[in-house]
Amino acid sequence: MSDSTCRPEIRRSAPRVRILRLAVAGLALLLAIEPAAAASFANGMMAARTAQSQRMIVAFQSWAARWGVPNASISVMKGTNLLGTAGVGSYTAGAIEPVASESKAITAMCITQLVEDKKLTYATTLKTVLADYFKKHKPADPTVKTITVAQLLTHSSGITYDPSQGNQGGLIEQLPHNQTDLGQQAQITFSQPLGTAPGTSYDYNNMNYALLGFIIETVTGKAYENYCNTNVLKPVGVTDAKLDPNWRILASFGGWKISAQDYTRFLEYFLPKLNLVSIPVKNWPKFDLGGGAYYSLGTLMRASSQSKGNNFWHDGSFSWNDGTTNASFGAYFGVLAQDVRYMVEVGPTVSDDAFGDLDSSLYNAAYNITNARGPAQKQKRLLPH
Repeated sequence: MSDSTCRPEIRRSAPRVRILRLAVAGLALLLAIEPAAAASFANGMMAARTAQSQRMIVAFQSWAARWGVPNASISVMKGTNLLGTAGVGSYTAGAIEPVASESKAITAMCITQLVEDKKLTYATTLKTVLADYFKKHKPADPTVKTITVAQLLTHSSGITYDPSQGNQGGLIEQLPHNQTDLGQQAQITFSQPLGTAPGTSYDYNNMNYALLGFIIETVTGKAYENYCNTNVLKPVGVTDAKLDPNWRILASFGGWKISAQDYTRFLEYFLPKLNLVSIPVKNWPKFDLGGGAYYSLGTLMRASSQSKGNNFWHDGSFSWNDGTTNASFGAYFGVLAQDVRYMVEVGPTVSDDAFGDLDSSLYNAAYNITNARGPAQKQKRLLPH
């Protein structure tokens, strides 16, 4: 099961209320300007937004043609405004598609909601949050009890055994694919000793996020999918996302189906100006990957060289072929410091090089520049298949 990635209180006002508040603020600004000037100002703002999104869409279409991508979609947003969408082949930006490891950012925001609700802290250890579980299931390595929520979020837990990957035994692959079974995934993960001491090194591992999904279920008493839909996705207007019925086993590390358009709505959580997360970005859990890049809440990030703030990015890739079932899909998102963000979904998945080219192409189009490196900065591939 190959799945890869590249690259305290949420203010939960209903999406319509938030948009209305923004609209009223904008109206007040326009009323303070002479009528002719107001019209010119509004038209200029819309023209700038349209030009930017059109450049990005053209860049996406050129990228898809350059790499021979048969099915792909893109959604571009800024603030709470949808700027543009496009589709290639059978994909459209409004249709839900599987997004592989882009699911991790959703899981991370669900955990952050629990932190903001004071049901967890990032420093909470597995010994505390899974106390009842460990009474019944003794781990092979007692050190796992010292792993913190933050270390799971940043892939620095010390867990190097990944039973979701065929080259490491693939025991999770043998579980029913249409069931989440996060408790069983935890038991399989804990059957092997840690590879490194918690907090000392980075090792991208799907099981970190499988365990986070199990923590969500343990703390809330609710199914992972239901909690995330109710507490993270619906508050930003996402109402039809779901775990892929055929691949529920991927659950909290790779199982979501969501449209490109809705995923860009979800990415509002990564825009500090919208105040959807009260924990400042500077206080988010991070693990230093070198070269200015960090792994944080289900995403990679680095300080922007174009404007104040941070760029975020992540890709997801999944392929499966057992002679009976053949599945392949992927996705890539970017959040740029100027608040513009995008989500691209592809089927089948594409190579690391293709994702890297997409990253740079959309970055250059967004800023209307040429030959610049995107947020990933073309650094050496950090995350293995």
